[in-house]
Amino acid sequence: METLTGPDLPASMVLSHTFSAGSALLKPILRWENQVRLFAELQTHYCDLYMDLKCLCEDIAAAQNLGSKHNALFEHYRNSFKALERKEPAQNDVKTRRLEIRVNEEIKINNCWFPREE
Repeated sequence: METLTGPDLPASMVLSHTFSAGSALLKPILRWENQVRLFAELQTHYCDLYMDLKCLCEDIAAAQNLGSKHNALFEHYRNSFKALERKEPAQNDVKTRRLEIRVNEEIKINNCWFPREE
């Protein structure tokens, strides 16, 4: 088995390892351990939930029928989603609005290119 090193590594892998190392160094300094852990947990669970819902859609399409098993799974996934929403930290509306204004100042919608509608 060949080991990738140096310039042979894909850029995404290098970036991922750099981010992991950087966050490992910054977590104790900035005291974001709990927030980082919470967001990592939420992201993992949301990804799992997405894949579960995708599989459910594929199962329904393959069966060409919506049975009680599918309904039960959907209700389970909906409850899981609601539980994840309750774990999310409260949104800071002032900060969100400030960031929206900053983005809108830096990116003028009139300067953006949009494809023609056909």
